[in-house]
Amino acid sequence: AFKDFDVETLVRQASEATSIDELVDAVVEGDFDVVSSRRKIESVYRNAEAARTVQGEYGSLCEYIWHFTEGRQIVNTWKSVSDIPSHTELSERVAKDMKARGFRMVGPTTVYSLLQAVGVVNDHLFGCHRYEACIRKEQDCKITENASSPSHKRKRSV
Repeated sequence: AFKDFDVETLVRQASEATSIDELVDAVVEGDFDVVSSRRKIESVYRNAEAARTVQGEYGSLCEYIWHFTEGRQIVNTWKSVSDIPSHTELSERVAKDMKARGFRMVGPTTVYSLLQAVGVVNDHLFGCHRYEACIRKEQDCKITENASSPSHKRKRSV
């Protein structure tokens, strides 16, 4: 239904539709195994538009997300699953910025899950066998300014 969440494809679908309702109706009425919440379906298309704008400004969604920590991974040392928060000050800040950029359905808890999923935050328990493997080397996380661009575009250094 969502074309593997390909930003350009979703934006094109939205621009070719006569209304966002047409897109939502097609998903709801289609034989797709997806959520049927109209607001959530609509947010997929709106978020694709916002993502394309962010890609134009930062070069990629990855660069945008990592710029909030200046390319540095947050490595926590939780001893118990109950210690892991559902959201943090960082996820609140990112969610607020995303909403200001037109993203929808992106609260602090959802954003915290995103930060974990892309590796900005390592919340593996300190004794977990994946803990060390998920710690990224500092050089892998640094973001450097692209000197040829006056915008916020950044280039990752490896």
